[in-house]
Formats: sequence, structure tokens, C-alpha cells
Amino acid sequence: MKRHRKLFIIIIIIVVLILCNIAYYVITSWQNFPIIKHFLPSSNETVSLQKYSSSKMGFEIQYPTSWIVKDSGGMIEVYPPVGEGTQVYFSVTERDDFGSLSDVKKVLAPDIPLTPIQISKASGFEYSDSDSYESIWLSYASKIYLIRTYSSLSLGNVSDQILATFKFTN
Repeated sequence: MKRHRKLFIIIIIIVVLILCNIAYYVITSWQNFPIIKHFLPSSNETVSLQKYSSSKMGFEIQYPTSWIVKDSGGMIEVYPPVGEGTQVYFSVTERDDFGSLSDVKKVLAPDIPLTPIQISKASGFEYSDSDSYESIWLSYASKIYLIRTYSSLSLGNVSDQILATFKFTN
């Protein structure tokens, strides 16, 4: 009986070790998801970036050439093709329903923590809607802009890298 119990414990330990190895492999493989490889090249590879410029909204960004840009007039959306994963999203909207950042703050409610931010030539604030969503409100040239980003936590901050290329052109 003791021999069977000892054998059972050894089998359990082996199974747990195998499951831990599988979990480690899955987690490290997910972190190297293809979208990251396309946007964050290693030192020996290059990525082809494309510039998107909106003369109507007065800004430009750079994004991987394989990604999709959807311009619906009042909103610009940038995201990878479905085959590369849709866990990253970046959008810019000109918000003419607000006259100032103070108006935005009143609508958001005073209990939301806002972080001051400076992007390109504009000042504003940002806040997190959840673990992965960010909202950035900017005031520039008497206009209010909302930049929304989403990056799956396992993919890192790809949206932040796109945001780093954002600049106003007017």
C-alpha cells in the first residue's frame, strides 16, 4: 500500500512539473506574439513603417505597413489585420462636442484620476478605462482630440509606440 502511495505522489509531482513547463511555454510564446515581432524588430531585422496623415484633423502617425487604417471622417482607426491579432487598437477622434478640457473633466466626473500629458505640441490628460484601455484627451489649435488605445497586456504597449509617432501637422 505504501509503495502505491509513493508511486502516486511521484506521478503527481511529474504531472505538475510537466504542466508548469507547458504553462511557461504558452506564456513566453504569447509574449512573442507575431504582432510584437512585426512592430518591435530585433536588432538584426527591420520593420516597414508607413505614415498616415490626416489634413482634415491635422495630425500624422506611423504604423506597420501591414496594418489597416480606417478613416470614417470623424475617426481614424489603426489596427492589425485579423491574421496578426486584433488585440491592439489605436484611434483618434476630433471631439467638437466639448469646448475645452475643463468641459471634458466635468463630464468624466471628479473621482477619475487624470494624469497630465504633453504630446506633440498639445497638452491634455490621460486616464485608464480598464487594465488595457487608455483615453488621452488633448487640446490643440482650439480643438479637442480623443485618442483611444488598447493593447492586450500580454502584447505590451504597441499602441504607445504608435502614439510616440503622433504629431500635429497644423
